[in-house]
Amino acid sequence: MNEINLENISTEYDMVIVGAGPAGCILTNYLSKEYKVLLVEKSSIPRTKPCGGMLVEESQEIIKKLDPPNYIFSNPKNLDLEYADYDNNIRKKLNRKFLNVYRGPFDYWLFKLLDKKPHDFISNAELMDFEIKNGGVKLKIKNETTKEIKTKYLVGADGARSLIRSKIGQPIKHYLAIQKYYETGSLQLDHATFIFNNSITDFYSWIIPKQLYFVIGSALPLQNAHERFRQFEKSISKTIQLTKNIEMEAALISRPQSEKDIFLGQRNILLLGEAAGFISPSFGEGISFALRSAQNLAKIFNENFDTPYANYLRLCKPLIEEVKDKIKKAELISNPNSRINFFKE
Repeated sequence: MNEINLENISTEYDMVIVGAGPAGCILTNYLSKEYKVLLVEKSSIPRTKPCGGMLVEESQEIIKKLDPPNYIFSNPKNLDLEYADYDNNIRKKLNRKFLNVYRGPFDYWLFKLLDKKPHDFISNAELMDFEIKNGGVKLKIKNETTKEIKTKYLVGADGARSLIRSKIGQPIKHYLAIQKYYETGSLQLDHATFIFNNSITDFYSWIIPKQLYFVIGSALPLQNAHERFRQFEKSISKTIQLTKNIEMEAALISRPQSEKDIFLGQRNILLLGEAAGFISPSFGEGISFALRSAQNLAKIFNENFDTPYANYLRLCKPLIEEVKDKIKKAELISNPNSRINFFKE
């Protein structure tokens, strides 16, 4: 990657990708070297994001081919899962073997895969505005100053708070994900726990071990989110000793409610991952959707640069169906009365 600043940035690109998370990095990694590409990240690199860091099978298949280093994994490396339904007093364990990663190092490893790519990269830079014009997209990027550039395609890999989606697509429901890191102390956990407690949230909460510490978190309605989290901590402290708090972090998370919330873009603007509505509305899992949608778009661009949207939509049909199935699942588990039957299956 050619790390540049706003002063020496080119004024024209084949593609501008906004967001250097998993979706943006995987797309950039697989794109043909013949394209002139700019990757834009509003934060500094390395960057962090509130996330439990559990990789499902679909993510595991993709990263295995990229030879992941050991430093991205936590201990225990493989996690089984326990469902804890506080409303119905039900617990259920599943043998899932999720891969347990540190989200910051995981994202940074994906970014470092781009070291030998010929594309441009700028950090601490924010997309301010854009418009479709003359068969391409004209956009403004702000660092210390603002600069206008032109691109054939604009790709939004900018997550739940996507400016690109907010301008061209319909709004999607958001929750606030809050999580805290606590020192493990004498507590030894060998599995992750997903918690359902409708007095806290109609989404879900979690406890995940991370070697010398563990993470407790919850995806909360925006109204009174921090007070709800304090209630969650209080309920957890009845069964788990919360010793020294190391860190707290928070971020918006999307939760699609219907197929209409899945929006892949239009004309010369395309969306990936959570910006497109590709995230599980049942358990908030988004990494696998980010990786798979990015692979799909890279494949389409590499095959035919001139007509990507229809073919991208075609390749993403299985992902759309997967989210639709999870919307139905979310409706079941969000309600304590129907959730009791879900956990008995």
